[in-house]
Amino acid sequence: MKNNKASGGVVIGGYYGFGNLGDEAILDSAVRALRGVLPAESICVLSASPEVTEKRLGVCSVQRNNIFKVIGKMCSSSLYISGGGGLLQDDTSRRSLWFYLLLVKLGKRLCGHVCVLANGVGSIRQKKLAARVLRCADRVSVRDGESAKRLFQMGIFAEVCADPVFALPFLPEGRERFGYYAVCLKHGERIDLDALSAFCNMYRRRGLQAMFISMQEEEDDSFCREAAARCGGRFVSPQSFEFLEYLLSGAEFAVGMRLHFLIGAARVEVPFVSLGGDCKVSDFVDLWGCGARSVPLDCGASALSEAVENAAAAHSEYKKERSEKLAQLSSLAQEELTRLCRMCVSLCVDGRKNEISLGEI
Repeated sequence: MKNNKASGGVVIGGYYGFGNLGDEAILDSAVRALRGVLPAESICVLSASPEVTEKRLGVCSVQRNNIFKVIGKMCSSSLYISGGGGLLQDDTSRRSLWFYLLLVKLGKRLCGHVCVLANGVGSIRQKKLAARVLRCADRVSVRDGESAKRLFQMGIFAEVCADPVFALPFLPEGRERFGYYAVCLKHGERIDLDALSAFCNMYRRRGLQAMFISMQEEEDDSFCREAAARCGGRFVSPQSFEFLEYLLSGAEFAVGMRLHFLIGAARVEVPFVSLGGDCKVSDFVDLWGCGARSVPLDCGASALSEAVENAAAAHSEYKKERSEKLAQLSSLAQEELTRLCRMCVSLCVDGRKNEISLGEI
């Protein structure tokens, strides 16, 4: 059954409403673009906390686990957007991948059109199922070349763009460093806090204090707070991606385990080292280059310090390359969001075909 509605709105699905700063920043970027061509009431976000999402963004939102409300919104919409983040993987759980593939399938059947927007693709064991569902999408884009390779191996062609967060406004340049460095830990990972404490002691003797930053309140706060107490650092739980970048912009360097923490460090041009073996994090480090380093969780204090020193030394040599890389990624992200807006207009979403011309986007 194919839905050919001449007008309607858009439904956006992703890991939204859980307080994850990275995923909320992706949503912010997509909504900013869509509100240039759609009224707020025509944009519906599937969220774990719909009241919070509605208040924060001023758009419609429904509980993502309420299948009846999801179906109701899709039936009155023209486009489903599978909106960014590492949705296409089953390392977290099989049910996570099933959930997002189900939304894609429902979106095609009920909305009539599907856009898989700048997704990250991790390890997928259920390749045949994923490929069968993704073939129904009208457009598939991914945020890095490694994700595109993984889909290509499954017989799915995807356009390579950039993470939508790179389309957000940048902070003003020139903030001073304030004698601290930023550390981001992820709950559930087996990190040696004794080794991390030894690392922090090394830098305390150099006059630098550790600032432990949580990227997801419910998931990471308690773990990061405990680590800060153990390592003699400060704990901060920023409530927005903009504030996260403000904190990072005053840091000497950043060490982290979450992707959008490292993206934030890259955007404010602070040297960074990634901790752990998460493929989406290592994919970004490879994509960014510019002196960034990756180390395993069990590397120890000396190896981590060596990686930081190498990243900081290389950072000063890559100023031109950093500027070019930021411009490239920002352009790719903006171009993909523009394509999304064009898609909305071409589908006559909200019946505004006569009000907006493609040349205005």
